[in-house]
Amino acid sequence: MTDFDIAVVMGEDTLDRAIAHLYGRDGLRSQLFSGKITGKILDEPITFEWALEEAPSLILCEPPEEKWAKAVGRKNQPPPRTPGAFTARLPRVRFGNSVDKKTSYLPVEVLCAFSSDSGVLGVVPLGVIADLSKEGQAGQRFYRYVIVPKVLHAIVLALGSVALPHLHVAGVEFGPFVLAAGQGRAVAVANSAERPAPRRPSPADFPADPFSILLAAPLVQRITANAFAEVKGRWMTTSGSSTFGIGRADYRGGLCVKDGTFTPVPGDPLTIRGSVGIEAYGDAQVDPFSGLEDALEKAGDTIGRALKSY
Repeated sequence: MTDFDIAVVMGEDTLDRAIAHLYGRDGLRSQLFSGKITGKILDEPITFEWALEEAPSLILCEPPEEKWAKAVGRKNQPPPRTPGAFTARLPRVRFGNSVDKKTSYLPVEVLCAFSSDSGVLGVVPLGVIADLSKEGQAGQRFYRYVIVPKVLHAIVLALGSVALPHLHVAGVEFGPFVLAAGQGRAVAVANSAERPAPRRPSPADFPADPFSILLAAPLVQRITANAFAEVKGRWMTTSGSSTFGIGRADYRGGLCVKDGTFTPVPGDPLTIRGSVGIEAYGDAQVDPFSGLEDALEKAGDTIGRALKSY
């Protein structure tokens, strides 16, 4: 038995396209991916500006040890090593300050972990990596005190705008998703609302699809049973009449689904083997001469017209 009822698998390319769509909208790009702040350093007023010049992308694999060692987290502390973490790449970040009037363009990476909150693909930013070895003192301070918190916040807003599907299938409600990243894909798993939340998934156990939804065999069986319950015990009837030549047939009938059993096929969880009990009735009445009077009258008219023609 699987530990989850439903799984949603999303590949790097799928998520990158969603983020690129947000970045491509002018209003959102200026709101999410750029900013300006004014403050003081050593009692000197200074204005910092920053902007993402290219859309972010994701590396949905465990960051190597050297990335953890280089990353700077909140409050300038090393980020905690977190299972299921991944990397968000910001290929070209522009930033500058009013002290040395210098504009720099740097690649920045953000170490992140997924979370699930209010039905969106949430993200917890852990730390930022950028090579500022060629920057002066103002640039170093800008990085630590401005770019780190701003970039972390931008990643939260960007990825937090990607909605997870809200699923309600044949009367089954689902609880919160549990997410993990790895092997180039993100995996979100959930159980039906009455079951405990599943364990964190291992992405290596799931197909490398751009996007897929997987259902566990017991859930498929339950959905089938719920759908069957909608028609169980309900009579479906029909009746009518039909004429043919000089006769008419009246008919009526009905069918009621009484009971049924459904079992998943081993090795093929999306196929259900079932048996259904049915109660039915039907009868018909045929009157071969119901139209005889009309037929004789029409025949007489036809003969009369024929005789008058001579």
